[in-house]
Amino acid sequence: EECLRNRPPHKVRLHASHAATVVGLPGRSKFALNRRLRGLQEQPELYNPEAAKWGLRLEAAILSAAAEEGEVEGFTFWDPGDAIVVHENGWMACSPDAFCWLREREGLTGNCQVKTTTNFQRGQWDHEIPAHVYAQVQHEMLCLDVSYTVVLALIGGQDFRFAIVDRDDVWCTDYMTKATAFWSNILADQDDDPDASDECTRSISSKYPAAMEGESIILPV
Repeated sequence: EECLRNRPPHKVRLHASHAATVVGLPGRSKFALNRRLRGLQEQPELYNPEAAKWGLRLEAAILSAAAEEGEVEGFTFWDPGDAIVVHENGWMACSPDAFCWLREREGLTGNCQVKTTTNFQRGQWDHEIPAHVYAQVQHEMLCLDVSYTVVLALIGGQDFRFAIVDRDDVWCTDYMTKATAFWSNILADQDDDPDASDECTRSISSKYPAAMEGESIILPV
């Protein structure tokens, strides 16, 4: 609870959901995210209130099943509600689904991330957690200053998976370098470098809705 004592007002920060973009995973655009965070481009219309409502209901059920029904041995949790935890740098933040404890970790507090997904995404979970989830939980562990995360996933409404992810300090050091460079552009009110993603193409089109004589932009090959 100590890390939640100074809960900040809502403001623009780099959240865990942005981590996959910051590290440059395919199909994601730092250029577009930069402009969204600076208020120069509308957020994508992806929010579905019904999906969010049922996602929260399933999240509670998945946490309870993991703890009370023994799906994850020695697992207990505490749900902090809609709390936002801010990194000591003041511009990174996360909203943990839960804090958790594992018997095998001898009382150390961990992070817990709950995912619900469809059968169409099952292949992403066959061998390890998806890359974007890995980036998300590493970001969360930096903000929470914990050493592990328990990822709970329900696929297609009936296939339960879980994974224990340790904080990777080498990955986190590289991530902080990239995140700091990304945030420096936000503070300087400067565009990030364009990329070859479809999202970047749409973002550039919104910035330049019509051709401008004498203006050009170089895109990566």
